[in-house]
Amino acid sequence: MVAAIIISNGSRFAGEQPASLEKLEDMLKTYSLEEWSCTRKTTRPSNGLEIIGNFKHYSHVFDIILTEPKLINKFRKLIYRNKRDTTLA
Repeated sequence: MVAAIIISNGSRFAGEQPASLEKLEDMLKTYSLEEWSCTRKTTRPSNGLEIIGNFKHYSHVFDIILTEPKLINKFRKLIYRNKRDTTLA
């Protein structure tokens, strides 16, 4: 099973490869998320977590479906911490 399906990750031109999950992890530790950014359960493919969002002061749109439990837990925590950290850019 694929651990992640990256629909979009980063401000890219058509045809360019999306940024890595590691890049998104770095962004979540540096920049504040837009308020509408969210996570939601998905059944496509199965029991996954879709993370959708952008950052307030840095454009880096992402839409990623995670299917591996370790990645799901990691990004849930990163997003939870990001939304509560008032020191981020």
